[in-house]
Amino acid sequence: KFELADGGTIFLDEIVELPFTLQAKLLHVLHNRSFTRVGGVRTINVDIRIITATNRDLEMMVSQGRFREDLFYRINVISILLPPLRERKEDIYLLAKHILPRIRQKTGKSCIEISEEVLNIFFKYNWPGNIRELENILERAAIMANGEIILSSHLPEYLHEELPEMPVGLVEVKSPGPLKDILREAEFGAIKKALEASQGNRTRAMEILGMKKTNFYKRLKQYKE
Repeated sequence: KFELADGGTIFLDEIVELPFTLQAKLLHVLHNRSFTRVGGVRTINVDIRIITATNRDLEMMVSQGRFREDLFYRINVISILLPPLRERKEDIYLLAKHILPRIRQKTGKSCIEISEEVLNIFFKYNWPGNIRELENILERAAIMANGEIILSSHLPEYLHEELPEMPVGLVEVKSPGPLKDILREAEFGAIKKALEASQGNRTRAMEILGMKKTNFYKRLKQYKE
């Protein structure tokens, strides 16, 4: 895989699951930017960018002796913390809008949309399975739906059990609002989190977000207004 990625990027998902023996070999490749195939005699040099991901606390794994400390510092050059879905519920509407076209294509239902009632349930749910769970629930609901709108009756029963009881006759339904406002709020949230992660260092925040300086300061000015 490293050989194929030469000149590009390689993504290593769930890096913490890598056995200790392979962690040592990976460290060698990252340090020397070269390796030798099993049974080979020729050194192969690679020029690659490494992106790793994990859903665990790597620093804790290092302290417990379950992940190599030297490898941790080698891969921990720029860190991006992606909070779980329960901590960024403002993203649910945008994620659903992104996921639905794939589901429409997969199920053959070209006009499937979610109702405000369903969106309200999504906002109250805790999402232990994060985005994968959201995608699975939307696909199931699309299959169950007879018409073009996904209703609460099309959702799994456990979603209803998670909702707090409300007095009879009172139903709280929050509209997500215009799309431009949702995008604005989501973008501002990302900038705010990047500034917090960089301890107020704007140059570092721009690097985390991958934004150009002019766009970053333009957005920052808009949100302050």
